[in-house]
Amino acid sequence: AWNNYDKTMLGVALYSNILPSNFDFSLAPMYSFGSKQLSGVADFNYHIYTDNLTSFLHSVTIGAAAKQFSQDFRPSSASHLRYTRLSPQVEFEFNTPSTSNATATLSLRNHFIWSQDGDYVYDAVAQKVDYYITSKRSIQEVAYKYEKGGKYNPMSVTLQAQSSLDAKDAFGESNAFARASAELKYRVTYKKNGDGLDIRLFAGSMIFDANAQRLKNQGLYGSFSPFGYGISSNGYNDIAFDQYFFGRNDVEGIWSQQTGVGMGGFKLPTANTQAFGGNTTGVMAALNLRAALPFKLPIKPYLDVAYAQATLPVLLEQNPNSPRKGLPIIDKDAKIDNDADQLFYQGGVQLSISDIFTVNFPLLNSTQLEQFYNSRATGYFQRVTFSVDLLKLNPRNVLKNALKGF
Repeated sequence: AWNNYDKTMLGVALYSNILPSNFDFSLAPMYSFGSKQLSGVADFNYHIYTDNLTSFLHSVTIGAAAKQFSQDFRPSSASHLRYTRLSPQVEFEFNTPSTSNATATLSLRNHFIWSQDGDYVYDAVAQKVDYYITSKRSIQEVAYKYEKGGKYNPMSVTLQAQSSLDAKDAFGESNAFARASAELKYRVTYKKNGDGLDIRLFAGSMIFDANAQRLKNQGLYGSFSPFGYGISSNGYNDIAFDQYFFGRNDVEGIWSQQTGVGMGGFKLPTANTQAFGGNTTGVMAALNLRAALPFKLPIKPYLDVAYAQATLPVLLEQNPNSPRKGLPIIDKDAKIDNDADQLFYQGGVQLSISDIFTVNFPLLNSTQLEQFYNSRATGYFQRVTFSVDLLKLNPRNVLKNALKGF
């Protein structure tokens, strides 16, 4: 394994029998040659099959998962900023008609997260000095998912709610939040291999966000709230550390061009997107389209469209005297411009290999996106992004997805 902070990680991967059984586990401890610390993932689950007890419930799964990696590196202090996540969980799988090729689950998870958050303290001689504080938070999550597999016209519906009442930033300020979202995926199959037109609809709404409200009311300088919704998924707004990023907090270089899976579904580079108008602490809705072409090459045109409610104060000039030198300040008296452009779109071509590895080449951008790219003063290939869905390579997930085709 490898990421840009831990560098090369060597270890072992242990799996229980991947066939269905009452108990399964996966364990992958690794030594990081970059951070010189222990990294890795672990997952333990016990399944209670209840078909003989109830008519509506197939099984109850009780388990826990854990992961630990570096999320950033500060060269001036040679500090590896780490995160650790422990997630106890319960999942209920409901009975569905045997002929429907469908699954329905309700999952309850609580993420306990310890995150070393880096910041800067101003020093007249050194200009800026790195330091970090370990913040702690727990995120409660409930999700219902209905999924219909098969080769032709597969679909899924996911309803999710997340909240945290004890989340705090590195300065001890409240980062409490609550949000809810819905996602629909549907494939209109028109090729013999099961490929076709992929349609994805997403809608999300923040219920409250203490950090965003504080920025609005007090005019604090700093980055936007990571707990809101973004038209693009990245390491900054992956608040529960669900996804794997090679450069989770990189703002330049090839690894900053990795994009996640989810939220608005846009395929934007990570760099500076937290200061981009495509983030909202209000309401977001998105439509993502991707079509398979008649020939066999793994090339698919795509179109992403999203509405993001304008909720953040107006950015002013950079403040050279700020302790966080070089970051913009926010006017506490600034009012939300509800008439600002809120509709985003992007079209392009995607190179897709089994939906595990994709490379995205944008060709058409809305005005805001074009301004975003131009503000970075980079060439076209810095607009190209990629995604890697490592979760699909888990042997147990591979078998589960294969069985959906029968």
